[in-house]
Amino acid sequence: MNQVTIHWDVVIALYIFFSWCHGGITNINCSGHIWVEPATIFKMGMNISIYCQAAIRNCQPRKLYFYKNGIKERFHITRINKTTARLWYNNFVEPQAFVYCTAECSRYFPETLICGKDISSGYPPDVPDKVTCVIYEYSGNMTCTWNPGRPTYIDTKYVVYVKSLETEEEQEYLTSSYINISTDSLQKGKKYLVWVQASNVLGTEKSKQLQIHLDDIVIPSASIISRAEDINTTVSKTVIHWNSQTSIEKVSCEMRYKATTNQTWNVKEFDTNFTYEQQSEFYLQPNATYVFQVRCQETGKRYWQPWSSPFFHKTPEIVPQVTMKSFQHDTQNSGLLIASIFKKHLTSELKEESYC
Repeated sequence: MNQVTIHWDVVIALYIFFSWCHGGITNINCSGHIWVEPATIFKMGMNISIYCQAAIRNCQPRKLYFYKNGIKERFHITRINKTTARLWYNNFVEPQAFVYCTAECSRYFPETLICGKDISSGYPPDVPDKVTCVIYEYSGNMTCTWNPGRPTYIDTKYVVYVKSLETEEEQEYLTSSYINISTDSLQKGKKYLVWVQASNVLGTEKSKQLQIHLDDIVIPSASIISRAEDINTTVSKTVIHWNSQTSIEKVSCEMRYKATTNQTWNVKEFDTNFTYEQQSEFYLQPNATYVFQVRCQETGKRYWQPWSSPFFHKTPEIVPQVTMKSFQHDTQNSGLLIASIFKKHLTSELKEESYC
């Protein structure tokens, strides 16, 4: 009999699983009622009660069983009356689960499914923070992002509000994360207020308002490092070649670099325009691998490009160089050495003749 019961548990679990996969557990044909207090979606960490009430024809349930995610619960079950039982959870922290209950009408027959329910736990949204809106050059969009705070674990929607300060016209954009707003829809002047509202079934929060001017939030098109060139002169140097397709005239840039064995970046700053390929010179240690990245912003504006993709370059080893000065110095030293040896040899011979 135990083997039959176990097999029937498996059948019920498979039935629930396939019903849940194909449109949700609420599509199950119920023979009773199941409900959750305080609600089917609740704040994570709450205590909850799940009630099951059987309404099966020709059945006075001997026992009522609860299952969570296909596993039979063994504890915290209370029989309320002949047809109803309660399952209690303390500090429920699972983001999602499906629960169902069954009835044992007779010890000689398998369990009968009563009903099932999806339950979810999560958090109300935090206040959206660090709202930022930028226009990437040539993108045709204003991209707005924000920090949503901790995960909510439940369905949370965000509405981005854009209000013209010149016409007072307000637009709303529904999204689940960031938003791209076509600049063609921003024809009501240059100055706007932007804010974000987050909401789910547990609560609603609204960010601070961000004031923007469309001309001030443009980020130049991406900068790209194309190649490196090592030049051997009296002091070896490395030239980094890089460029951008930006049409912005006044641009301020930073190039950071470091040996791959180091943790600290060195940063070189410069103002430039991109009417020609850029060349930046560096005096680096020989036989070392360096990584370079560059970013730019419109001069005097707030927002920077993201750092470019890392560009790696290994500097050559030191090659000893022979100069005219060093050659003359070496020749002079060699001559002095030969003269000294000859002098010693001559002195020795004179001493020998004097003894004779």
